[in-house]
Amino acid sequence: MNNGKNKLKLLLMQLQKIKYKIRYNTVCLYFILANMTFDMVRFARFSSSFKKNRSPNNLRAWLSVYYHKIEKGLALPFPKVGFGKDWIIPDFLPLLEQYYNQNGVDSVVLSCKGALETYITLHNNKKIPSSDPTIVAINRSLEILKNYGLKSAGGVIPISSNEIINIWQMDFKRFALSRHSIRSFRDKSVDKSLIEDAVNIAKYAPSVCNRQPWHIYAIDDKKKIKEVLKYQTGNNGFGHTIPCLLLITGDLSSMLWHYERNQIWVDSGIFSMCLVFALQSLGLGTCMLNLCRPYTIERKLAAICNIPKSERTVLMIAVGHLPDELNVACSQRKHLSSVLTWV
Repeated sequence: MNNGKNKLKLLLMQLQKIKYKIRYNTVCLYFILANMTFDMVRFARFSSSFKKNRSPNNLRAWLSVYYHKIEKGLALPFPKVGFGKDWIIPDFLPLLEQYYNQNGVDSVVLSCKGALETYITLHNNKKIPSSDPTIVAINRSLEILKNYGLKSAGGVIPISSNEIINIWQMDFKRFALSRHSIRSFRDKSVDKSLIEDAVNIAKYAPSVCNRQPWHIYAIDDKKKIKEVLKYQTGNNGFGHTIPCLLLITGDLSSMLWHYERNQIWVDSGIFSMCLVFALQSLGLGTCMLNLCRPYTIERKLAAICNIPKSERTVLMIAVGHLPDELNVACSQRKHLSSVLTWV
């Protein structure tokens, strides 16, 4: 009799575990779907997947793609005469005209201007007739832009390999291996000029079609830092010592096609690593702080920092001066054989 009761009790316990597991998996599935839906709606709303000219930011992204395609074509060992004629007239020039009519001249227009001027120079050197339809259309656009009297910014520049290699002669291995996540900062404010210098260095990080989708929100007010750090779970024990906090975002309006749904995190991540190295080169310690959080938390954080809805939060970086003595985590890395595969 007791044996039967024990079996029944065991069965009920197993059923209870199964019930809890089903409930847990159902809740997990709900949150996965909720966050996926949030991601999808935001991307569909602000990217150019459905419409090229939805916003000025969308247009800037498209213009960046087009002028950078010209730059890449011009930077080849043997540029092809007439390259781009299938998209320069029907796509690039109308968008450029629409953009500067609506928004005036800015850095992206000057980059377009420089790329087009270099394109014309190449074809003049190749003795292409000025009556060529593509050349005529480009010259017409450049004539309009000449009225602004501003210096061009895009195109290509000549440089020797020796010049680059001489600059590269530094012990980067030692520099990179000296990077540590710093969780102990001196009680000293960080000069804003140092942050600005670091960002000016890091902005040369590569990005898809040079679209540079990142944005940085710098916070040096202790009270505001404390408020923002409530939405990040990895700063316990040292968050109160952070003198400067950088919040990195990626702008969805810089994305053009549906398959670029993850690109802002790729580009903003590359930029963030360059920014950390730039800060390190200026004598500042840093610690990257993860922001993989539920969309509900992201919305609250965005509201506090007045972040536009087109931008997604990527990560935070704690920045500060090093104390005289400190401890850092060993953080052993995986063996080379487990991360490198030759195919």
